Amino acid sequence: MARSKAYYLFGVSALAGSFYLLDLYLKEGYYNYVKYHEGKKVDQQLAREDLARKRIKDRELKEQQQQNQKGK
Repeated sequence: MARSKAYYLFGVSALAGSFYLLDLYLKEGYYNYVKYHEGKKVDQQLAREDLARKRIKDRELKEQQQQNQKGK
């Protein structure tokens, strides 16, 4: 029994539609993944900068305390 053109047209259309929907689904997940990791990278950089500022401040405070102790 031979298949009609409509059968093949419907099959190809369904396949193309499923690929399109799969692509949309994967793109959304990929963009969320990139957005999450970009935000995480920014947060890590800010945390490093804050830690560096805190260390510098602590070091300056210790140096001032040592200077005050030597001056007395």
